[in-house]
Amino acid sequence: MSPVRSDYQEGYSRINPAVLDKNGRRIKAEKIQTVLNTFYQHRRVSGMILDLGCSGGVILHHLTGKFDLKIGTDIDIAALKIAKRDYCYQNIEFICADGMNLPFKRDMFQYIICNHVYEHVPDSKRLFREIFRALIPGGVCYCAAGNALAIMEAHYHLPFLSWLPKRLAHRYIQVMNRGDSYYENHLTWWSFKKIISLFKIHDYTIQIIRHPELFVCSEIIKQGSWITRMPEWMWSFLFPFIPTWILILEKPNGEMK
Repeated sequence: MSPVRSDYQEGYSRINPAVLDKNGRRIKAEKIQTVLNTFYQHRRVSGMILDLGCSGGVILHHLTGKFDLKIGTDIDIAALKIAKRDYCYQNIEFICADGMNLPFKRDMFQYIICNHVYEHVPDSKRLFREIFRALIPGGVCYCAAGNALAIMEAHYHLPFLSWLPKRLAHRYIQVMNRGDSYYENHLTWWSFKKIISLFKIHDYTIQIIRHPELFVCSEIIKQGSWITRMPEWMWSFLFPFIPTWILILEKPNGEMK
């Protein structure tokens, strides 16, 4: 077990029980699976997969492929106990581990899932360097990342929360009776792009918006709605303001500089 820093957001499943919701997490797994299948052109995926911030293990359980081993990591002990209780079978393991200090060898995983995790760690740049290190050359990270410029903050459902300096954000959620402090650290696209610059970036955000039914997102975006029909040139302008980016981050062949 790798040491966990004291400034982490521990016990997140108690703050947000939705991460343990089996139906909601199953749908999320289907979305992730669809993006991976699209990237690999529906070839059978194989190798080792790591789910960072796996919580109760539902997503990892539902991901399909000829995986040699499926590993889930989290610092949420209570959630990991649920994962081990519900999904304890031959090729799946759950480990308490710090995403910024992964207890794995270099070049170990073909796939890593980083689903809305970066804003919950003290140092997101270090997180992505660890992801890069743990991936084999040519391996990929499915990355869903929230945007600091999103109008509605996804965790507390308060408008413009992530736009505010921390001192004002703390006060905002206190006044709105949503908690004692605002822990999450979202980035703008320009800042986020810098910390993932080690990878080759494959964007799936616009494809998902334009074809929500193909990516199991029809409950969020209605097929045929105005947003699915926006012209391509507008998305190049609006991309930095999209609430969530869905990316495949590919580790190039060769050593990290």
